[in-house]
Amino acid sequence: MAILLGADVGSAIVSQVLLLRQDFLVPLLLLVGVILFLRSSRNEIRQLGRILIGIALIFVSLDMIRAATGPLIDNPATIGVMRYLGGDVLTSFVIGAFFAWAVHSSVAAVLFFVTLSAQGLLPPTGAAAMVLGANAGGAFLAYMLTLTAPLIARRVVVTNVVLRGGGAALLLVVLLRNPGLLTWLGESASRQAINLHLAFNAGLALLAMPFLKWITVLAEHMMPEHAATNADAIQTTALDPAALDQPPRALDCATREIMKMGETTETILRASIVLFKSWDAAAAKASSASTTSLAVRPMSPRPSPRSTGRHWRS
Repeated sequence: MAILLGADVGSAIVSQVLLLRQDFLVPLLLLVGVILFLRSSRNEIRQLGRILIGIALIFVSLDMIRAATGPLIDNPATIGVMRYLGGDVLTSFVIGAFFAWAVHSSVAAVLFFVTLSAQGLLPPTGAAAMVLGANAGGAFLAYMLTLTAPLIARRVVVTNVVLRGGGAALLLVVLLRNPGLLTWLGESASRQAINLHLAFNAGLALLAMPFLKWITVLAEHMMPEHAATNADAIQTTALDPAALDQPPRALDCATREIMKMGETTETILRASIVLFKSWDAAAAKASSASTTSLAVRPMSPRPSPRSTGRHWRS
């Protein structure tokens, strides 16, 4: 959980860096990135080149957004919509959350809202509400992407949704009652919005860190592990005693059982082969528990209406 809170603060710092407008950075980043990617034989250096190219393309996309929204500044319909969003912060919050979920990136959403604010389209209150909504939407996005993840991972994500989403909603109420607080974060609307993003994530991390132990205990209490049912603990077998008097059918059953044994062996080996390359005590313990569950589960013969009550001969 502490790592996740730190990642949120890191993304807010990245947003601050990406907001810088330096014309020389785009060609410089592209040049260095392409050279590293094409000339280096090491995979790590090639990946660094890709990162630099991606950062340059982000700067280019922000410039394209500024150019595309330029004609909207004097559009009466756009001004009316933006003024409405500035007055209806709840709608702005929901739009910000949905937009962050739609683009799968809270950083991209925040930069987009800040750019609109810098162009004079979005009032400060509307920009602040959308930035807070983007934080809540980013947390909810992680929840949607981890619905099938293990329980321990979902606990962390759900806790982040409660902390980040609830904190964003609480701060929105505070700003709604005291709009003047935004002036502490900067002079321009865009600077207020981007600083709010950093202040919110940093403040949330500082407030939550001392209580992470109790928060984790509460999450474990709210999302407990469920014991396996008897149906899950029983493993059926393809061997059918009723097929003893039919050799072809009995051989087919034995073949299926051998294939099942091979699949079980493959599952065990896939989980353990990694430990031969890089030892990890926690992974070894988990692999051992999984192997034991596969090996010692009771076998239940497949029910057959033609069962004669005879047994396999040794």
